[in-house]
Amino acid sequence: MQDGGMRCDVNVSVRRKGDPVLGTKVEIKNMNSFSAMQKAIEYETQRQGGLLAAGRGSEIRQETRLFDEAAGATAPMRVKEGLADYRYFAEPDLPPGGLPAGALERAAAALAARAQPAALRATLAAAGLPAADVLLLTDDVGTARFFEAVLEAGAPAKAAANWVVGDVMAAVRALGEGGSFATLPLLPSTLAQMVALIEDGTLSGKLGKALLPLLLAGRGAGDGGVAALAKAEGLVQVSDPAAIETLVDGVLAAFPAQLAEYRGGKTKLQGFFVGELMKASKGAANPGLLNKELARKLKGGE
Repeated sequence: MQDGGMRCDVNVSVRRKGDPVLGTKVEIKNMNSFSAMQKAIEYETQRQGGLLAAGRGSEIRQETRLFDEAAGATAPMRVKEGLADYRYFAEPDLPPGGLPAGALERAAAALAARAQPAALRATLAAAGLPAADVLLLTDDVGTARFFEAVLEAGAPAKAAANWVVGDVMAAVRALGEGGSFATLPLLPSTLAQMVALIEDGTLSGKLGKALLPLLLAGRGAGDGGVAALAKAEGLVQVSDPAAIETLVDGVLAAFPAQLAEYRGGKTKLQGFFVGELMKASKGAANPGLLNKELARKLKGGE
């Protein structure tokens, strides 16, 4: 192989369909291409099958044959007269062994309780995840088990996948050699809590990004969980309509010239006001409510 070539042997045996007895094995030696190997197998299968069909199965001998590429046929080299010629003998240093009763059943049950890539891939595909994300989440057993635990804690598959495939995987890579989901301080249940808070509007995606480094360091798993940590860090999304209105009024009052230009037809300034509002709220204002209230105020609503 180091010279860009190959040399391989194949064993072929044929038996009638339903016959419990294995057919006589014939070894074909020293083929140097996949094409030759395929042709040799096809020829030898037909040769042995023809002898069996003609009632001449006894003519199939345990032997070594060569494949003649020019003729497209195999030819005898030497006959193997017994198992000793193939060096088949028991290993004297290995005593006979066996499995305890029920060992296979217990092993199967243990496997069923763990992450099964095929089943998990089917579940994630049915949930609408992109094929690339499905593969990333299931190709490594540690990733699969972590993600399954996040789902079992109640997180929606799509929302959880976005965090695991992106920020959480990046954090695992940053751990360096030996780092894994198993050694990550972030618990699956903690991530599921954060995703739930984003889903119910308590956090925004941006606030989740700000909170995640704390969770990756192992925080948020104690009393009060992620919700208490977000509140303590001032990262809870502002969704109170009265607070949003006060915020919008304050920013519009701070930029009267820009407000006059907007109402004079320079509507692109709406983006300017959105940026100022996000600065004023430190990214904590609910974007949907903020944009709705801003649009109303820009049109002269009181």
